[in-house]
Amino acid sequence: MKIRWEKSFTTGIKEIDDQHKEIVLLMGKCLNLDKLGKSEIRQLMKRAEKHFVRHFETEEKIMKQYCYFHLRAHTAQHKKFKKELNDLREILESEGASLRFSMLVGLVMSEWLTDHFRKEDGDFSVFILKRKGSAEVLNN
Repeated sequence: MKIRWEKSFTTGIKEIDDQHKEIVLLMGKCLNLDKLGKSEIRQLMKRAEKHFVRHFETEEKIMKQYCYFHLRAHTAQHKKFKKELNDLREILESEGASLRFSMLVGLVMSEWLTDHFRKEDGDFSVFILKRKGSAEVLNN
């Protein structure tokens, strides 16, 4: 399975889009685990987790700054995804890079892209851009 940056992931908020692009690259690597050993997968998962945490903090800061009315629900999704990443890490530790682990990584990553990037982040960015009139204001 290949993951590439798609125009539909674009939010119009430069900082978020730059982070999304980094995450898409990492997700692509996470979907090609068959070529990696357990320690390499562990390092990749840690790296992905750090990127996601930083990204979530950025989004939540912007949402708070502009009083996004779905902040609580959006934050709950971030928390759920962090738990899913933790669950994946536990499966990796207990089973290794099993077929089940690889399939779950693919499922979690693809759901995140289609459901969260496109829908949830798209909705939040429209709200922010309408509120301020331009994404440039957010990049000061």
